[in-house]
Amino acid sequence: MKNPPGCVAVVAETRSEVVFRFTQAMLRERRVSLETFVGDVQDQYHLRVASAARIVEFKTDGDVFRRAGTNAQKLRRYMQGEVNLPVDLEEAWVEALPHPYRAECKRELARRYGFLDVPLPDVSGISDVVSLGRLTAEYATLLQDMAPIVENGGHSAQQLVQARAVIDQLISSAEGLGALLQREAEQLGPGLGG
Repeated sequence: MKNPPGCVAVVAETRSEVVFRFTQAMLRERRVSLETFVGDVQDQYHLRVASAARIVEFKTDGDVFRRAGTNAQKLRRYMQGEVNLPVDLEEAWVEALPHPYRAECKRELARRYGFLDVPLPDVSGISDVVSLGRLTAEYATLLQDMAPIVENGGHSAQQLVQARAVIDQLISSAEGLGALLQREAEQLGPGLGG
């Protein structure tokens, strides 16, 4: 079917193409070779995927330069579309990207699902009060991200879907804040929790 006059066909990038675009930008702008970057991808892959579950086999023995070249060739094949990027390698690949490329890539991948990229705070080993502060900061970030959606009064369907996702996240955050406050009050003394 032909496009109506004035309409242009939009061909969306695949997830892999998004990852490769950020990778190519990083390689070009930072003047890093694929042979250097592949070591970071391999490290992340081995950290994130159990050895029994790994689909991709990176060369780990022999001459370091030959090994880097062989492993970089694997990445080139993915980037050139000769081989499809395995899902379990995608996550490691994105994590191997340095800041700000990693953050921007994650943000764009999240948007594909209609989500805002708001990292969860690491709450391990800290008190609920500190956790409450971080959760509050994340709540503020969500509100800030929502402001442009409702600012001018004209909303597209996609903006309304995004706004709904933000509202759902805000509700979830508020419930989390309430639970943390409840716990803190109960730890301070009997009868304070509610």
